[in-house]
Order: sequence, then C-alpha cells, then structure tokens
Amino acid sequence: MKNILLLAAMLMFLSVVIPGVLSASIFVPADNPNIQYFGRWDFSDKLHPKHSWPGVYIYAEFTGTSIGVRLNDSVSYYNVYIDGNFVKVFHSGKSGEADFILAENL
Repeated sequence: MKNILLLAAMLMFLSVVIPGVLSASIFVPADNPNIQYFGRWDFSDKLHPKHSWPGVYIYAEFTGTSIGVRLNDSVSYYNVYIDGNFVKVFHSGKSGEADFILAENL
C-alpha cells in the first residue's frame, strides 16, 4: 500500500526515516527529490532545511507500515496526515536532534 505523508510544520524538518520490516530502517535524507517542500524554506544546508514562517509543509509518498522523522525542534507542533487522514498532532518536546515515529501499523 502506498502511503502519503503530509506534515504541516511550524519549525524545523530535517529528514524522513521510514522504518520497515524486521526493525530495519531506510533513512531518506532531507534533500531527496521525492520529498516536496511547500512554503518558505531555507535550503542553505540542503540536508537540514529550516523554516520560520507558519503554514509550511512537506509531502512524501512511501510504502511501509510505519514512518518517522528526524527533527531538531523542541518548540513546534506538527499536524500529521497520512493518506489524507489526520493522524495526530506531534510535538517532540526534546532539545537536540532525535528520531521520532509518527505512525505505526499502517
């Protein structure tokens, strides 16, 4: 099943991590051409895009049973949509770069 991730962001998005079968992960860097960025993004560091304007979001299609992100953002809240359905509001609450699962058992 092809899944679509739509993440409405408020601060920094770094990369998509797609956990797969048997706890294996496929890391997809932020400069992957299959990730589409909408809104005002700063790509001066292509592997660590930043934004400071509201209303930005990313779009990516993936196949798998779960998806996560790597963020360095302890402030912002993100609306997570998969296949057009609202999944949750995500807030890391952690300072420093870390990986987070956004959805499992897809």
